[in-house]
Amino acid sequence: MITIDGEVVDGIGRAHTAIAFQLPHLIGRFPVLAGCHPGSINLRLAEALRINNADFLTPPIQWYPQSIEQFAFLEVAFESPLGDALRRAWIYMPANSPHFYDVYHVELIAPFLSGGTATGTRCRIHIDKPYTTRNLIVI
Repeated sequence: MITIDGEVVDGIGRAHTAIAFQLPHLIGRFPVLAGCHPGSINLRLAEALRINNADFLTPPIQWYPQSIEQFAFLEVAFESPLGDALRRAWIYMPANSPHFYDVYHVELIAPFLSGGTATGTRCRIHIDKPYTTRNLIVI
């Protein structure tokens, strides 16, 4: 298992609308998302994270008349604020996201969380998967 510290940050403000349209299509392919809140939690990570082996990858989905997109998900345990109970969440990776290539930014989707999601909250993700660490140069 690896843990990565982070901080809740503001997103671009579109996820609450987009995810509401996307979820019915995603739940049909990945039923475990059925209890997720139609919004995302944006995290700025203290360490770079590149996900090459998601738990689930959709085919391209037409989730809105002019929007066809592929999505990947990785299950994590989310601790926010630090020291709080771990909660099940998924790193949500829409292929058309402006954050897609930012190795220090992840978006989470989860069932509604009543606390620990305010901007500036220190948090941690726990990933129970095999991993490797390498230096990373991004161009």
